[in-house]
Amino acid sequence: MLLFFDRWGWINWLKTPLQKPFLAAEQKIYHVSLSLKEFLNIFGNQSRQAKKIDQLESQLRQLAGEQNLLATCQQENEQMRKLLGAPLPPQWQFLPAKVVGVGAVFKIDQGSQADVAEGMAVVSENILVGRVTATGRDYSLVQTPQDSEIKIPIIFRSQQDKQPAGRGILENQAGSLVMEKVLQEESLQPGDWVLTSGESGWLPDLLIGEVAEILFKPADVYKRAKVKPLLAYDQLRTVFVIFP
Repeated sequence: MLLFFDRWGWINWLKTPLQKPFLAAEQKIYHVSLSLKEFLNIFGNQSRQAKKIDQLESQLRQLAGEQNLLATCQQENEQMRKLLGAPLPPQWQFLPAKVVGVGAVFKIDQGSQADVAEGMAVVSENILVGRVTATGRDYSLVQTPQDSEIKIPIIFRSQQDKQPAGRGILENQAGSLVMEKVLQEESLQPGDWVLTSGESGWLPDLLIGEVAEILFKPADVYKRAKVKPLLAYDQLRTVFVIFP
């Protein structure tokens, strides 16, 4: 019956007031649906973009690692070339090692498994870095001239002369390298090279530094001098253990 009346429009007066709330509700539902679709699209795009960013960051990290490895290899090769050209005994052999810590006594990544032993000298080119004081299976500790307990028998000579001009003992005093026990009659000049003498278990003729300032008075029994190191010990990355 209602369908018959509706077909002829006899109940439009009743439908019209009821349709308005339904249309308003449908419109709101439609707008909410559009907003939800837009949100899901944005969220989906952000998720895909985040994945792409993660992939790119992973690739960048991999490239950075490969670049660092290449730079390290190039540095080791360059240092090895300089080492082979240094005026050191040809029978000496050299084991490269990476520095894995800093300080007056630092750690390197070679140990007893590579036949590194206590007392071995460690160099960068022909410049003394220090010597091994303890070893583990895969690491060793290296004592440098920065250590306050170190005492190194040394010789000194001018940069133009290969003959030593005198002898002394190198110590670290309050963070500075100081040469002690130099006889008054020995000719000591600023700019003189300071090298290991080869005594007390140290290998000979390894450069350490140069005389920066002479400290003595005529009444003193011995001369003293400040020594400027030739290495920045806290910036070392690769060193070489000597197998004499």
